[in-house]
Formats: sequence, C-alpha cells, structure tokens
Amino acid sequence: MLDLAGNSSRRRRIRSSFFEQFAARVYLPRAVFFSFLALIALSSCARQYRKPGTVPSTSRVPLVRIALSEKLNNGALRFSGNFILESEEASYLLNETHGKFQVKFANQRLVVRSKKREFIYQRFQRLDFVPQADSCRFYWNGSPYRGTISFVREGQKLLVVNTLPLPLYLEGVIPSEIPSHNPEYYPAILAQTVVARTYTMYHLLHPASAHFDLYQDVRHQVYAGAGNNAPLAQKAIAETRGLILRNARKEVVETQYHSTCGDRVEKQPAYFAQLNPDYLEDRSDHSYNCAISPYYRWVRKINTRTILKNLTRLGKIPSSEAQTLAENGYHLHISVVSRHASGRIEQVAVRVNHREISLNQWEVRRAFAPASEEYLPSSTFFFKSSRQDSSLVYLIGAGFGHGKGMCQWGAIGQALRKKNYRDILHFYFPELQIEKAY
Repeated sequence: MLDLAGNSSRRRRIRSSFFEQFAARVYLPRAVFFSFLALIALSSCARQYRKPGTVPSTSRVPLVRIALSEKLNNGALRFSGNFILESEEASYLLNETHGKFQVKFANQRLVVRSKKREFIYQRFQRLDFVPQADSCRFYWNGSPYRGTISFVREGQKLLVVNTLPLPLYLEGVIPSEIPSHNPEYYPAILAQTVVARTYTMYHLLHPASAHFDLYQDVRHQVYAGAGNNAPLAQKAIAETRGLILRNARKEVVETQYHSTCGDRVEKQPAYFAQLNPDYLEDRSDHSYNCAISPYYRWVRKINTRTILKNLTRLGKIPSSEAQTLAENGYHLHISVVSRHASGRIEQVAVRVNHREISLNQWEVRRAFAPASEEYLPSSTFFFKSSRQDSSLVYLIGAGFGHGKGMCQWGAIGQALRKKNYRDILHFYFPELQIEKAY
C-alpha cells in the first residue's frame, strides 16, 4: 500500500496488360489469345485462401492467413519475381520491372499506382497478388514476405492479408519469438517450433476473423515475414515437420508461451490439471531454468506525474480532470487488492483524491510503466516508495510476459542442461502428447 503526493462501378484498367501487348506483337487471333490467357491462368498458383473455420488438413500442409494491416489507408508494395494480379477483366503479370506501387484506400476507392502501372477499383471484395514460384517475394512497407498478398474489404475497412504455407509462416515467427542463432539453444528452438505450430493450428480452427487467422503482432505471435533468416529455425521446422501437441481427447489446445517466468509459471488446466500448488516452479537440477534471462529480475522507477498520464491514456481519468489535477496537485494512494498464487498481481486499487480506480493485470502493466516503456515487463512486482521523494515509487519485479505455458528462457536454460525438446515440452505441457498433424 502506498500513499504518494503528486503535483458496382466498373473496375478500370489504365494500361493494357502484358498478355494483350504480347498478343498485339505476334498478331494472335482474338480467340487464340483468350485461349492462351485461360491456359496461363489455369497453370498459375491457385488462390491461397480458404473458408474460415475449416479444419486444417491432416494430409497436406495447411495455409495460414495473417493480417498485415487491419485498416489500410496508405502503403507501399513492390515485387521480386513474378506475381499475377487476378482481376475480373484480366490477369496481370507484375514483377520488379514495375517499380514500387503506392497503395491508397480512401472513400471506398483503392488505387495501386507506380510510375509504370496504375489500377483503380471502386467496388470490389478482394484482390489477390499470387506468386508464381517459391522464390518470389513481395515487399510490404519495406519488409519482405513470401506467399500471396491480398486486399480484402471488411465493411468500410480494407485489410491486407498474407497467405502462405504454415512452414513458411513459422520461418517468420520462430526467430522473432526466441533467440535462434546459438546452436546450444537448439533443443529450445525445437520446442518453440512445436509450440508455435500447435498455437497456429489452434487458431486455424478458431480464426480471428472471417478473412484472416492471426494478427502478426503480440496479440498472437510476432511474425516478421521473410526478413530474418535463421538456419537453425529452418532446420527445426523441417526436423519437427507436422508435430503438434494434443490433449488426451485428441484436441488441439492453445499452447501459450512467454519470455521469462521469473521462477513460477501460471497454472493452466489444459497443461497440468493435477498440479498442486497452483503454479509450476520452473526449476530443474536444483536451479531455476530462466535465471539466465535478462528479465529474470528487474527494477523500474516511476513518478506520480507519469502514473497520472498513464491512467488518462487508459481512459480511467478524463483528460480535463487530469489537467486540473496536474495544475492543482493531488494525492495518490495505491494498494494491491489480490495476487495469483504465482505472485503475479491480479488487481490493484488506485485512489486519486476521491476517485477510485480498479486495474486488472494487463492494465497494471500499462498504468505503472515508466515513460520510456509502453508496459512493464510483467505483473510480478511489488511497490517501494522513495524515502527522499514522495512523488517517486520503485517497482521491483521478476519475469517478462504473462507467465502462461512455456517459459522461453526456461526452455533455453533446460537446453543448456542437456535436456532434449521432448523433455522441455513435457515439463511445460505434462498432460499433452506430441503427435503428427501432417
């Protein structure tokens, strides 16, 4: 407890397509030209999207749809290799010779324009740019990706969706989620690959939207496209091909993971229902597995002025009232209402003068983050007021992330103790079995 002082219009084609120019040069008869065009379209890659909610195939590699943007206004797109734009009136071949396209969506009108080509669409549902070879890349806002890029209408918004096979998706996830360049970490990289693949398969069954399965950020898994080449991650994806975790009823569960548990992993019934007490002590060989993490223990400091700003950003205090408080001074009282068995804060009560505010676990990490950070590393911490400055408080904490599922630095710690990836998975998910999905 702390008391602190504080001061259907028709789609328009601007230039003739590559195929029309080709036909004009060789003087193909009209019928022959359109037959040729149909043959090309049939031989190109099929559109890589599927109906939402369908069960991922157990015999073929599933396709994954990732939202690169949920509300597009402007973007930049260029191609490396041949891509086909499948449009109602024609199919267009696009590659690096067409330069960078500026993409703009305003007033329900989509414009895709480069110095050499322009497309304008007023009424449409989706546009797909389909790669013609595995080596093809597209660059969205400067970042490289593999697979198909699609622009999809969702109400008044325009989505940007990347669709690609699950192994290629994992190549963009694994190096973004766990250190993937140290051979000593390889058992942990293998474990991370199985967990991330299982997490993905779960969200193919429970997609985020009718048009995509996962977000590309921390709301799901961080996906960085094809820009982070990690041979160890590629090796792990191939070595564990198709392996996922299922429960005793053969169901795919949402296998969560986090950076650093700080000694204790939150109990999840799907992973260890019989465990007593209500958390997993993350240690083996009489040592804590994640003690090597840079976030194993941490200290932050924050003043009451920053706390007031954070509470305003969270919508807990109106901005007009916050300004008055900042000008006239205020009294701030903080108390921890409840903690989980693992020690993570569940709820905090804050009183600013006479206003009572309740904060849950996620809000706690945001409300007490210093100005240099968006949120605190974890909700495992306690408050310590400054002896010399009544407007200053220290936060002494442990861990990074929500603390559920696999501790990634704990997995690395176990790998350094010569545990294999199956040992690591059994430690964090004792009631799940490793099985092959494809």
